[in-house]
Amino acid sequence: AVLGPCVTEPCGYSQPFYYETLERMQALPAGKGEGSASQDYHALAVLVLYVLFGQSHFERYPNSKSLARAILHEGMYNALTQMRSMSEMYYDLFKGVFSHNPEDRWEYSYIRSWLDGKRYHALSPPPPNEASRPFEFMGSEANTRRELAHLLSFDWENISDILLNNKLSQWVAASLRNKELADSIVRIARTIGELGSKNEAQLNDQLTRLLMIMDPAGPLRIKQLAFHIDGLETLYAELYSNKSHQELQLLIYLIEFNTVNDWIELYRKKPDYNMPASINNAVLKQDRMRPYLRMAGLGFGPERILYDLNPDLPCQSPLLANSYITTLQDLLKRLDTLAPTLAKDQDPIDAHIAAFIASKISMLHEINIRELSALPSLANNRTITALYLLSAAQSRTDLRLPGLTHWLALRLFPILDPIHSRSIRRDLKAQIMDKVEGGHVQRLSQLLINGNFLASNQSGFNQAVASYQINETKINNYRRSTTIDHQ
Repeated sequence: AVLGPCVTEPCGYSQPFYYETLERMQALPAGKGEGSASQDYHALAVLVLYVLFGQSHFERYPNSKSLARAILHEGMYNALTQMRSMSEMYYDLFKGVFSHNPEDRWEYSYIRSWLDGKRYHALSPPPPNEASRPFEFMGSEANTRRELAHLLSFDWENISDILLNNKLSQWVAASLRNKELADSIVRIARTIGELGSKNEAQLNDQLTRLLMIMDPAGPLRIKQLAFHIDGLETLYAELYSNKSHQELQLLIYLIEFNTVNDWIELYRKKPDYNMPASINNAVLKQDRMRPYLRMAGLGFGPERILYDLNPDLPCQSPLLANSYITTLQDLLKRLDTLAPTLAKDQDPIDAHIAAFIASKISMLHEINIRELSALPSLANNRTITALYLLSAAQSRTDLRLPGLTHWLALRLFPILDPIHSRSIRRDLKAQIMDKVEGGHVQRLSQLLINGNFLASNQSGFNQAVASYQINETKINNYRRSTTIDHQ
């Protein structure tokens, strides 16, 4: 127990690994996902072991990898209890909660009956063994497909070899007698053979799919990453915070290739199929953001994925350091307060603020201000984009923002130079200052993006060009000695 400021973290992030179920133990701390109540009953049973035998009981397993390997090879009951002697009343609890099959693990009704004195007298489970002969890999032997998937995940670079030489598909067909799985492995091997080494992203995707069909109950694995579908959002946030760009790209590819869809198809094959709400929400998030992956404009990119996956995450902009901003209203208030100190040298928006706003307003497309297309230097200007986004944000609130509006005005003045007409520039600046006093960013936006100044400017410019061409022709005629007498 810790007394102090209230903090939160992903479910099970700081949990000692031996309190976690096998499937959560195999995932990275930030990628465990929300899980279900069964993990709490598992932790309760481990706590009973702790009370019975003390901390030394778990010293046999120095890390989660060693315990997961023992569970997969010996069975969860055997690995966790280590077959120690105890009062008979505990045997049923441990055999029920530590069942190797996730679907058979005890939950509330069984534990309640056990607490009320019911005894099941369950037999001690044997070590898991699916194969008629074990599969040998890198000096270890695996007797089940789940155990082999676990071993393969720690030697990513060598998985392709056992696929391409058909050892894996042959073992699955002969020792597991699972033709459907063997055929799926053959298809993956054929795809990897066609890819060669020319596309690492697609190669990693195929290897992820292989481990997924080998161990549907385990986490998704891609290189050094292991996570559950509803843990992708918190894992993405941690990797972004740690600036782990290569690992982030692995997650982005996984979303882009829609690997999750194949996992869902496997999940639906379960006898009592019932998609948990946390997983369903995670899948919907990934589906919505897939079109954003190829958009590089302000409001999209890795930052947009960060806020779409984690809608409660505070804005991470350096401009907002030491502030905990989770709503559009708080963001606009803070920018309004910062205006006097930052307006001279800073833009009021960056990649994080833009992505935060775009996520909150559910912006679907990159910003393309067609009204300013005649002046690309304005249409593509960062300040105009900021004006567009901040205007959209303010329209969702009832705030008056004099500081932020002045800030935008100061940043707008230097970018008006491409406007050809000095009188239009002068009038536009005067109108900007007039709009600023009200503190409404939308009015600035309407003036610059939806106003008619550009049409007037273009019309005047076209007239000037035409007059110039006419006058140039006349001047050239006057310079010709052969035609000067006729003028």
